[in-house]
Amino acid sequence: MSAPQVEEQKVQSLIVPLRHQNLILPQASLAEVITMPELRLIDGSEAWLIGVFQWRSEQVPLISMEQFCGIGNPEHINRARRVAIFYGLENIAGIEYYAVEIQAIPHPVLLGESDVVPIEGAEACEIIAQHVQAVGIKGFLPDLGVLEERLRQQLELL
Repeated sequence: MSAPQVEEQKVQSLIVPLRHQNLILPQASLAEVITMPELRLIDGSEAWLIGVFQWRSEQVPLISMEQFCGIGNPEHINRARRVAIFYGLENIAGIEYYAVEIQAIPHPVLLGESDVVPIEGAEACEIIAQHVQAVGIKGFLPDLGVLEERLRQQLELL
């Protein structure tokens, strides 16, 4: 008699197109996708902290994950047309939400552990937990805890 088979748990996920890479994360972390809002620039901030905007009575910081990691040429960056607004996961005051520049509407996918294959030897960045290939698409799993902490540090300096 064989052991009962355990069904692999799957997670509703999103493949979020950035300029040069894809961000892969659970769908539950996304609050909304909107067109590029009117931004208030922040003097003295790091280049990856693009600015803040008003959304649902909240001031939401907008970041570029690719600029954070030095991907692409910042002098040739055209601003994205959309932003993805994410829930803050680390319960940091002032970071209930934050937004990331995106290039297109995220694609929903159902992912299990067997659908995600690590890619070794990819360029390292502190906000990238792992470069992966998911359902045939290359991207990265973010370390949202590190990202939110770095965002907190940057906002405290301003």
